[in-house]
Amino acid sequence: WGPMSSESNRADPRVQAQQYLEDKKVLPLLENLSTALMYHKPDNPRLFLIEELKRYQECDTYKTPVPSIFDETDLATMFSMFDIRGAGRITREQYKQAMRDLGIPADAYHVPKEPALDVESFMRYAQEAMSQNALML
Repeated sequence: WGPMSSESNRADPRVQAQQYLEDKKVLPLLENLSTALMYHKPDNPRLFLIEELKRYQECDTYKTPVPSIFDETDLATMFSMFDIRGAGRITREQYKQAMRDLGIPADAYHVPKEPALDVESFMRYAQEAMSQNALML
């Protein structure tokens, strides 16, 4: 029972299924849809998902990224949640936590050199990270 050859891996239905999911970007699509569903909590989830899929199809047609569910208001709110003393600044560690909370992988965003960020810097870096990590179908 040695290691499986690449030919037998291709014949393995689990490997084929995993490859299909990766090739078609199914998991990121489902993650985005689930996140949008939980964020908006629509009264009619099926209709909401249909509308979201139509929007995603439009993004795919025009080769544009799927927009994030988080807007400037959400980012400003997030900043204020970390800036609990109202000092107008958050630490680099708080910034990193905010990026994790936005679902952005640690290796996929710029870590500023300054020890603290004001709201404008935070917003700029967060929007840049969300843009760079947006789902392309």
